[in-house]
Amino acid sequence: MYRGLIASILLVTLLAGSSFSQPVGWWKLDETSGTDAADSSATGRTGILSGDLDGDEWSSVDGEVAGLGGALQFSGSDYVDLGSAAGELNPADGPFTIAAWMKVTNGGNRFNSAFGFGDCCGAAPVRHAIEFGLEATGPQRSIYSIDSRGGGGDEMELLHSMGDSPVDRWVHMVATREDDGTASVYMRSTDGAINTSATTDKVTGMLDPTNGVSIGRTPFEGGDRYAQALIADVQFYHSALSVAEVTQLFDNPGSSLDSGPVVTPETFNCRIE
Repeated sequence: MYRGLIASILLVTLLAGSSFSQPVGWWKLDETSGTDAADSSATGRTGILSGDLDGDEWSSVDGEVAGLGGALQFSGSDYVDLGSAAGELNPADGPFTIAAWMKVTNGGNRFNSAFGFGDCCGAAPVRHAIEFGLEATGPQRSIYSIDSRGGGGDEMELLHSMGDSPVDRWVHMVATREDDGTASVYMRSTDGAINTSATTDKVTGMLDPTNGVSIGRTPFEGGDRYAQALIADVQFYHSALSVAEVTQLFDNPGSSLDSGPVVTPETFNCRIE
């Protein structure tokens, strides 16, 4: 009896200290052919190559970032269509995280959207959108905006200087919104040139877009914003990842945070007498 009680207490203690973050969308973009972008999360939402993408744009990056395997080259007029923002890809008024690897390949393309959600910006009183990417010309900074006007919230735009150009180098980007609305952005590059983080004011409100979700494009009033870049390993979470979890993703390209440890007696490597 006491042995079972002790084992149960040990199990609960270990699980309480474990992370249970897992992606609800994970597009590795490491295919080699075809016009489908597989979702490696349990959601299984396949993306469709759209615009000028015809399946010839898959690229191997094994020699550049170990673990990524491959990436998709965006030319400035194309995107991956992830379908409706409803369901798993809509954080509503809760927390979320977007993570992606990007290598801007055209230094003259100012706005490079890694992930676009809803319909961004403009003068409409009701807007529900997320934009996340890199600005390659001018200030050379991150682009991270949340707009929940009309959903009981407001607008936030976190334009954070990188200090170095993102062109021709791989940058890992992570954007979060916490339960209380606090928004943060993190960036690191494989060559050590970019290593920044920033937090802005709280941005609350319901996100309920009528437009869909895209990789490589943000629908924008006055003209959509497209990436001219290699993009890989795009992940979406219904939780705000911690700094430790963000670091784990950067240190392990091509992997996601799992749903927690598999608990077995061998895991603990202990004897209960």
